[in-house]
Amino acid sequence: LTVTVQAGITLGALQEQLATRNQFLPLDPPLALRATIGGILATNASGPLRVRFGAARDFTLGMCVVNASGTPVKFGGKVVKNVAGYELTKLHIGALGTLGIITQATFKVLPRPPEQSTFIAIFSDARPACDAITALWNLTTAPLALELFDASLARALGFETNGFAIAARFGGTRAVVDAANAKASTIAREIQIVPDALMWNRIADLPETLRVAHTTLLRISAPPASLNSALEKIAERARALKIEPPQFFAHAASATIYLAFSANDAQTIETIKHLRWTLAPLHATVIVENTTRAVKEQIPVWGEPGAEHFLTQRIKAQFDPKMLMNVGRFVGNL
Repeated sequence: LTVTVQAGITLGALQEQLATRNQFLPLDPPLALRATIGGILATNASGPLRVRFGAARDFTLGMCVVNASGTPVKFGGKVVKNVAGYELTKLHIGALGTLGIITQATFKVLPRPPEQSTFIAIFSDARPACDAITALWNLTTAPLALELFDASLARALGFETNGFAIAARFGGTRAVVDAANAKASTIAREIQIVPDALMWNRIADLPETLRVAHTTLLRISAPPASLNSALEKIAERARALKIEPPQFFAHAASATIYLAFSANDAQTIETIKHLRWTLAPLHATVIVENTTRAVKEQIPVWGEPGAEHFLTQRIKAQFDPKMLMNVGRFVGNL
């Protein structure tokens, strides 16, 4: 099935409507109940479900955009198989409104899993936790979501540990869910199986929770095979900072790590530079999701533009030659 909505509708309201048809849009960005579809598309926001289902661009079939001259333009279509020229729909997703203002979108939607459950595993160290993540992701029935938490966030979610916790979300028929939990239970010793309820809303909201609690929030993306190495580099830097311990969690199967800490501007700048330097050999990137204005003025929040940046500049020049659309918000101050 497909659904077409205006950009101002909230994801929560859309999911309520889809639920009446036993369907859902598999997006769970932070603050999903009040995040608007337009905002989600403009930022390409996502959450734990991304690792299994993909991001917004994977479900967007078409959209209407108001361009820099004020003209509404339609891209894509309203069917899953669409061959209507260049794929300009995806170009606007994640562009932060720098190429146009999204006003309407069409998505493909999926049937809701009839049964869901959450498998919790506790570990004392990062290495066995990362090994378990690999094993869980390679199960015949892969999780819908797979998250890793440090001790402080695990305890905040109700999991008692001084080390690390993993949460794996399974969905499908009752037989499929029970079989997945049984296989997962052989991977770890300290486990819990809990009903799938409001906990996943809290997990999806963790980036916003950390943004409010700390002065700086970083999003670190590494190759999945390098998750443990990235965590070791982060731990080394955390020990060097003589401040309140940082907090982190990860979309574990995709090795997307959210790291939050509170420090003065000089410490923050040095930490960002240090992490970018030490994580570069792992082919990891460090994006500054939130920090103070002073830090933003002294360090590129997206990192240094890559060699392909000239292509981005040419696209911006074509879509917004007068530089009217949300200037300065994208990579390289576009």
